[in-house]
Amino acid sequence: MRGPFQSGASSPELAKAKLEAGLKDAITEKTGVALTSVSCDGPLKGAKGATQRCAVIDGEGKTIGVTVTATAVDGTKISFNWKVDDQPADTTT
Repeated sequence: MRGPFQSGASSPELAKAKLEAGLKDAITEKTGVALTSVSCDGPLKGAKGATQRCAVIDGEGKTIGVTVTATAVDGTKISFNWKVDDQPADTTT
């Protein structure tokens, strides 16, 4: 449930697109579930304990909420853990 990624920014921050790609790879690698989509609310701040909310869509079309937490920052390298919500997201309108 970890992913170390280079932020590429002068102030530590993992860009939204890089966070989404890294999270998609990390979840697929850990669970074997192929995701069709990953969308995060924004970038992950490069501070230990910083969090970001993301939503993933699995191959069956289910939307699942995920919380990403920065676990370590080394220069521009940000490592994170992720945790899937206990309940699937409510997608009814």
